[in-house]
Amino acid sequence: MRIIGEIPHANLKITLFKNENKYSVKFENSDFEQTFKMRGALDIAGLEDMQRLIDKPFIAEIEKLFAEQMNIQQRAIRRYLPSPESELPEII
Repeated sequence: MRIIGEIPHANLKITLFKNENKYSVKFENSDFEQTFKMRGALDIAGLEDMQRLIDKPFIAEIEKLFAEQMNIQQRAIRRYLPSPESELPEII
């Protein structure tokens, strides 16, 4: 797999990859990453096609997914950490 390019973005690192005739795109923010493999019925011929595919609406959906990933992680952390009430002594 080799990097064929990047798409500039203010908040995300967007990297485009090619492996034989298969393309993928990786989105990264400071805490999470998402990778999409583009294969199947798509007729992608190269970097320009990938750049057209990864448009503003696509990126907006990715940003929503990053927000949901953060929410999932925060909920898991809250379940993992003991609640403050469980540490209080029982008063009789």
